[in-house]
Amino acid sequence: MTIPHSDAFVFFGATGDLAFKKIFPSLQAMAKRGHLNVPVVGVARSAPDLNALKARARESLEKHWWIDPTAFGRLNGLLRYVRGDNSDPATYQALRKELGEPSAPPITWRSHRPVWESSWSSSANRAAPKGPGASSRNFLDPVLTT
Repeated sequence: MTIPHSDAFVFFGATGDLAFKKIFPSLQAMAKRGHLNVPVVGVARSAPDLNALKARARESLEKHWWIDPTAFGRLNGLLRYVRGDNSDPATYQALRKELGEPSAPPITWRSHRPVWESSWSSSANRAAPKGPGASSRNFLDPVLTT
């Protein structure tokens, strides 16, 4: 049985807190173990260019982990950057250009609408948070896109 492999690792919010505290240390650990062999494309609004994203990754590791020179060098060599907003179609055009032609259909993660906007039962709708300050959880499911 062949295990499918991705053409790239793409993550949105590459300059945000989650990436700073968790994603960059995890990516370096993957690189250290030899499990990161594809381009890593960070998408964000705030970094002006790839060098700024690489500096953010280094700062993250210095603060929340440690820098393994070999693994970080590997990660640094795999990093790519697309500047843009996830609500702007131009961002996705730039991302497609950065990724090039896929060798296989990508497996993506899609965020569902909040529970009360879904087709779930009316009891789920009644249980949903309402009013100012109410929040929802996003549910993720794997979606095979072609």
